[in-house]
Amino acid sequence: FSNDAPADDGGTKAKAGVPADDSGTKAKADATADDAAADAAAERKIRRDAKAQSLRIDAISIGSSDIEIYYTNHRYEIEDAAIGRLVRVLMADAPPRIEVFRLTPLLFGVPTQEVTVLRSPMERIFATNGTLSEEPDAMATHAAPFDHPVLSRDRLDSYPRFSWSIYPTLGEGL
Repeated sequence: FSNDAPADDGGTKAKAGVPADDSGTKAKADATADDAAADAAAERKIRRDAKAQSLRIDAISIGSSDIEIYYTNHRYEIEDAAIGRLVRVLMADAPPRIEVFRLTPLLFGVPTQEVTVLRSPMERIFATNGTLSEEPDAMATHAAPFDHPVLSRDRLDSYPRFSWSIYPTLGEGL
């Protein structure tokens, strides 16, 4: 009994169950490297274009189909205006595979809310000069989550790190 497969490529033998070449694996590795390079370029472009809109990107994470951004608004009094500007930047600069934008504005470094925006409905709204009421599922607002791993990861190099807390105290008076 032999584990060798018949020779089919000029006399070389391949083990049974093992591909003769690893071009599929290599192609996947090349695609992953290309995606990483494209994601890094997209992140730089997003940061640059958001800065041009007076929005500071504090943390960013690009996933397989979503992008998570923590930002600080230095210009717009109404947060909706800042969100609209950032959504337009993301629609122009984010890789095409990204369908969900998760935006979290920060106020003095503290996340205030999370806004989830779906790319396809927003593109339809902008293409037809429509309004958000035409696509009610295009955007949703939630309370900011308590856990922020992307923000924590990007803040590791910042020093000093300040913290805050709210707790009850007992006060005495006359």
